Amino acid sequence: MAWQTDLWRTVVALLLKLVFICAELLGAMRDALGSLWPASESAFDAAATEELLAPLARRLSPPEPRGDLPLLAYDDYAAQAQTGDLLLFCAGTPLSKLVRALENGTYQHTAIVVKAALPGEDEAYAEKLRVLMATCTAQVVDFRDHHGVESNEVMLVDLARFLRNEETVVVRRVVCDDARKRADVTRKVVAVAADTLGRPYNLTSHRLKERLEVVESLALPGFVKHRHWFDRKTYDTYVCSTLAAHTLIAADVLNSDKHPLGSDYYFSFPSLLDEEHLSAADDFAAGVALGPEVRLENPWDPRILSRARRRWAALRATFRAGRPASPAWAPPTSPSSVIETAT
Repeated sequence: MAWQTDLWRTVVALLLKLVFICAELLGAMRDALGSLWPASESAFDAAATEELLAPLARRLSPPEPRGDLPLLAYDDYAAQAQTGDLLLFCAGTPLSKLVRALENGTYQHTAIVVKAALPGEDEAYAEKLRVLMATCTAQVVDFRDHHGVESNEVMLVDLARFLRNEETVVVRRVVCDDARKRADVTRKVVAVAADTLGRPYNLTSHRLKERLEVVESLALPGFVKHRHWFDRKTYDTYVCSTLAAHTLIAADVLNSDKHPLGSDYYFSFPSLLDEEHLSAADDFAAGVALGPEVRLENPWDPRILSRARRRWAALRATFRAGRPASPAWAPPTSPSSVIETAT
């Protein structure tokens, strides 16, 4: 029965909360506790993990993104993108399948679009399309004077570069009633980005309590979450979905009465931010909402690249035969050029 399930989950959640309180009281033993799950100073070994999970993943059939989603070309979106847009990602890798199976959801990763300059950045960044995300995998970061490879933290990365790692990309655009609200959302998202950059990825944190927060949030039944009894009071670590939720809450995109600061803790999986779970009128603040899901054409999709390569091969053959080539074309060097030549 439903009430028995909720009662059991509540008992589990309370026991976990007791464990976390004890972990906090045993601060002097933090290093010893941390050794049970060592905090990682290096990048998550994705290749080794994928190989380990492959046999299990072959037995999993998690939900896939809807096939009837409208399709938007990457260049068209890049021209229209707004700070605060929500991106959801789905890949066919073993790790992606495992995450989606655990949540019974469609997406394994999420990020927030930032198309603005942060404090201290050159104004040239105002037109650069980047995403704010928390991840344990190694990524080439791009903010202020940071341009190397980082992992296990909150970071800003170039969207086009990041899309090389993903297959399906879905956007939910922030829709505002007027320019004033749009400017307010942009300003607040930039403030969140400036404040959270470099903070640890939750599952590789040095603190045992923080590492288990995601487990605790999964155990909590719905009626406990709705009463916000366990909302977190500090915002020190994140996984991708809690960072995205925290950003949308702090930017007043989500309704603070229903989703107050601290409730980002309950968005433990990316699919909890999709259209199915987050679309009611009372989910959003006045004058703003997240739009419906639209699928982005990934410029690094193998099908698009193969079409571009075939066309390039045909043009080379034309040159060798001594016939004029039309139209002029060059090998793809960026997502923009790939899309232009594939359409």
